[in-house]
Amino acid sequence: MNWTDVKLIAAIAGGLLIAFLLSTANTVKARLTSVATGLFFAVFLTEPLISWAGLEFSVWQYAVAGLLAMSGDRLARRIMQIIDTSKIQITGGRS
Repeated sequence: MNWTDVKLIAAIAGGLLIAFLLSTANTVKARLTSVATGLFFAVFLTEPLISWAGLEFSVWQYAVAGLLAMSGDRLARRIMQIIDTSKIQITGGRS
């Protein structure tokens, strides 16, 4: 991703702002955690998700980055819920 692209930064910032304003969290710390999670997903998963879906990157990067920024917190919660209910062992230590 080109981080000098103003449209990309605006899409991510807009998604983060919406996530912050519409968060159901009661504390500022929880809202900031939600925003940080959205930022993580937008930065690191935009390109892999677009290539996995077989979409054209130049067309879809702004929309996917904004959506991941908005919904990153919920996506992380869903992933952790699936891991918890399927009893997948995620630790690498001895049992």
